[in-house]
Amino acid sequence: MADTLEAEWNHKLHLLAEAKLEYDRQCSLDRQVLDEERRSRIMALAADFPRLWSDPRIPVREKKRMVALMIEDVTLTRGTEITMHVRFKGGLPTRTVSFEYPKSFQTRRVNNSGDISWHKERVFVSEVFRNEEIGLEQMDEDVHRVFFGTIELGEFDTSEMRFRPASRI
Repeated sequence: MADTLEAEWNHKLHLLAEAKLEYDRQCSLDRQVLDEERRSRIMALAADFPRLWSDPRIPVREKKRMVALMIEDVTLTRGTEITMHVRFKGGLPTRTVSFEYPKSFQTRRVNNSGDISWHKERVFVSEVFRNEEIGLEQMDEDVHRVFFGTIELGEFDTSEMRFRPASRI
C-alpha cells in the first residue's frame, strides 16, 4: 500500500513540475518584445482611436466592439454623486470617475420600469437606467435636456410629457 501511495505521490509531483514548466514557457512567450513594425502599427492605431471614435461613418456596433476590447467591466455606485469604476483589460490601472450634477439641474430617479416621475405623472425614459439618477437641464419653459452623468440622453418635453432620445449617443 505504501508503494502505491508513493507512486501516486511521485506521479503528482511529476505533473506539478510539468505544469510549472508550461507556465514558465507561457510567461516567457507573453514577455516577448514586439518587433518595431508591430509596435508602430499598434501605436498608430492607439493614436488614431479618437478619429475613429468620432467618425460618423463608424457604426455604433463597431464602437461597442472597440470598447469591449479595452474594458473588462464597469461598476456604477450612487450616493450624492455617481461614481464609476472602470477596470481595463490587459492590466491597465483601474480608473474611478465621479460625477455630481450641477446645482441648476433637477434630478430624477429612474424606476424599475424605466420611468421617471414628473408632477405625479410617469414618463418613460429607458429601462437601461433603472434605479439610476438622471439630470434634467431646463432649456426653455417646456423643454429639458436629459443627462446620465455627462452623456446627453435626449430631451424631455413637459408640455407633451414625452421623452425623445438623442439621435446619437
